[in-house]
Amino acid sequence: MHSQKATDVGMPYREIVAQTLDGEEVHLSDYVGKKQLILLDFWASWCIPCIQEIPLLKNLQKKYKHRGLQIVGVSVDSDRKKWKEALDKHQPAGIQISELKGWESTSRVDYG
Repeated sequence: MHSQKATDVGMPYREIVAQTLDGEEVHLSDYVGKKQLILLDFWASWCIPCIQEIPLLKNLQKKYKHRGLQIVGVSVDSDRKKWKEALDKHQPAGIQISELKGWESTSRVDYG
């Protein structure tokens, strides 16, 4: 419950450090405060509701990107191959990152 209160509306964000599929390290702070609205989307290749919402998120990104919306997809996968297959198949919107630590991902724990 502490994590949910710490990340509630109006609270400062908690840093996320993860990698892109290409291995590039990305920090959430690279995007926060750059006159962008950041939408964090926690998802996984095995999560059917997550996959079902990808078209909605793609539409949101397309509609509001010019107004500063930046989607950051944070995968809670632990299997790089399955994460890559899901990215290739569904092509989710925005920047896609993962710690590849599954439920043990710091970002998942921090954001509850």
